[in-house]
Amino acid sequence: MSGYDESHWTAAKNVLRYLKQTSGYGINYKSGGDMELKTYTDSDYAGCKISRKSTSGMLVFLNNALISWTSQKQPCVALSSTEAEYIAVSSGARESVWLRSLIEELGYPQTQPTRILVDNQSAIKLVKNPEMHSRTKHIQVRYHYIRELVEDEQVSIEYVHTSDQLADGLTKPLLKGKLEHNRSRLGIEDNSMEGSRVQNKGKSLGMALYFAAVLMLFTLCAVPSSASLDMAPVLWRKSETPITTGHHQINLQVNFINPCDILMNDTIHHELVEDAHSRCQNAYETNFMQELRQMCPQKRWTSVANRKKRFVDLVLALI
Repeated sequence: MSGYDESHWTAAKNVLRYLKQTSGYGINYKSGGDMELKTYTDSDYAGCKISRKSTSGMLVFLNNALISWTSQKQPCVALSSTEAEYIAVSSGARESVWLRSLIEELGYPQTQPTRILVDNQSAIKLVKNPEMHSRTKHIQVRYHYIRELVEDEQVSIEYVHTSDQLADGLTKPLLKGKLEHNRSRLGIEDNSMEGSRVQNKGKSLGMALYFAAVLMLFTLCAVPSSASLDMAPVLWRKSETPITTGHHQINLQVNFINPCDILMNDTIHHELVEDAHSRCQNAYETNFMQELRQMCPQKRWTSVANRKKRFVDLVLALI
């Protein structure tokens, strides 16, 4: 606590702000099911800037409902990401074996090995390889306990894609969209009255937009097209109805809203704002603005002011 700075103070306020906004959230449990255990384990690599130790994350599900979770710093320094994942898998296996025995005492024995889902292929191969070689001989013996559990068919190690790794949020900060997606998959929902009203309102608005889109699509399909079927779709077409009469051309000034301006700190992670905004700006300039300049070339104001005009002779009748 003696070496904190402004970044720690900002992180603490963000945590309190998040806890305040999600005070009504909770885990929903449902009755019934096959009483099957499933475990997710994940780890970062050298996440601690001081001790260079990694962080292990673990989630245990029963009937697809979250019953146990942990996020803690590993007791030793891992020399590779594979070793860090291997240590996390070993910790998850010990927790799974204890929960298997507890559920069996309650009268629900596990007939199949408990699945442990990992997103690191090297760690899975290290678990299934019983041989010791130079790359693994430095790992402490207690972490090789998982190999015995796999041989006894108490646990089974399976691969899961990183996008489906639910324990990812316990080891590193996630983007807002990814965090909300993982939170919903964990069964954490807003159980407050206000959250229920917002959810019902969102469902009603979503249904209204859906029916409006279907009606618009039906209308567009019902209107006969004047163009032949073999013609390419027309993106720009000159209107047959003039805007005004008495002029050779109309000059309009159009201001476009840059879509890259929405990439702010409240939509994506603050460390990715600058890079994301730069990539979006390049794509916007290349794919949209260049095509628009070719179809609608810019003109100087002098050329617009000196355009050809129509002069109408006025005939004055003398009485």
